Amino acid sequence: MLKRYACAINEFIPTPFNRGLISLPQAIQTLHRPPPDIPLDLLEKGKHPAQRRLIFEELLAHQLSMLTVRSETQKFSAQPLPAEEKLKHQLLARLPYFPTKA
Repeated sequence: MLKRYACAINEFIPTPFNRGLISLPQAIQTLHRPPPDIPLDLLEKGKHPAQRRLIFEELLAHQLSMLTVRSETQKFSAQPLPAEEKLKHQLLARLPYFPTKA
């Protein structure tokens, strides 16, 4: 089944930016149907090139989604609420630690 649809898996990372990683279809194929001679020590450590490719893909997707969310939230501005000193002191008194000046 995977061989039949492997050609439908799109490669989103342009070749100059793929950092020498194997292709996405090849990574998925390798991990779903590992060859008998695959180095098990690399798989156990999460260091196999197929795993590294999927890790890179996931991290890239996460970063891109965070950039999208950040750009969307920066379109809106909000007025800061003035801090009430009494509530501020009550909150600080209930903290189980002493806050830094940062």
